Amino acid sequence: MKHLLIVLLALYPYFVQATLISDPVGRYEVAYKNVAFKNDDTIYSKNVLSFDEINIELDGYSFKKGGFLSEEESADGKSSINCSRDVLFSDETSYGWGILIHSNKVGVELKEVLTLPEPSPDWNISDETKLLENGRIAVTKRFYPINDGIVYNSWGFSKNDPKGKYKFQIYYGEKLIYEVEFNVK
Repeated sequence: MKHLLIVLLALYPYFVQATLISDPVGRYEVAYKNVAFKNDDTIYSKNVLSFDEINIELDGYSFKKGGFLSEEESADGKSSINCSRDVLFSDETSYGWGILIHSNKVGVELKEVLTLPEPSPDWNISDETKLLENGRIAVTKRFYPINDGIVYNSWGFSKNDPKGKYKFQIYYGEKLIYEVEFNVK
């Protein structure tokens, strides 16, 4: 699997501007255009991005909301962002999670568990990620900078990845703070 990292580049209190750029290790930094934030953390966009309530307070972090997105790039290079839990299988599709966090800290150590319906033979992973159950589960422990109250991560498909039900589980320490299931078609 191609591993993608989503980073918001220029977040203003009420508006996000974004571009897609490549970094030297083959990851991508992606930020989304036309996403507006209100003071109550409600998120709006052309695509009606919806976040689920979390409201967990731990160690100076206030985990507010979690959300799921997928992004598909068409042959003409245009991207479409979708928050549906049905994701089109394509090597041009990335999918991931985001969490709104209130904290005075610069970052947070999280554990991401990505579970596939069956093992994948194709993984392109970093040293931070360990594979379990013959490649059906990927566990990533990482320090995520809090960029204007948001942390994100995403993945892309490889040609031999399975279709079916996938699941992200995000942990702070041993506490599950966000979970989302989605179906890859």
